[in-house]
Amino acid sequence: MLADSYTLYLKTHNYHWNVTGPMFHSLHLLFEEQYNELALAVDLVAERIRALDAFAPASYREFASRSTIVEEGDQPDATEMIRRLVAAQDAVIHTAKSIFPGCGAGTRRTHRRPPHPAHPGTREGGLDAPQLPCLTEPAPHPRPGRNPI
Repeated sequence: MLADSYTLYLKTHNYHWNVTGPMFHSLHLLFEEQYNELALAVDLVAERIRALDAFAPASYREFASRSTIVEEGDQPDATEMIRRLVAAQDAVIHTAKSIFPGCGAGTRRTHRRPPHPAHPGTREGGLDAPQLPCLTEPAPHPRPGRNPI
């Protein structure tokens, strides 16, 4: 999931830098919002991997070998960029559902973070979930005007 999310982040950032045409301004801003959200999500996933006492993959080579998202070498037009980003987002969703099969539409899976050693009773950051190790609960509605990625 980290490899797919990071590859989507890179693809989105690439399109932010390289979008052209009459939709330039709106897509440039949209792609910027999306890659900023993805950067936060990638960080949370990597930190969760570390919290589980494993090392997060952190090189382009590792991400490329683990990602289900294909990196293209061309520079598509704006419409094709959108199509490819939708396909890449679908790939991330598919990967997440394969990892967390109990989480479907309208639910999210949350995990309780272990207490931070320096501050007992607090979390290392991120979600403050219920006491069960994994819980399915209703997903919050996205804020108006925000992309729910």
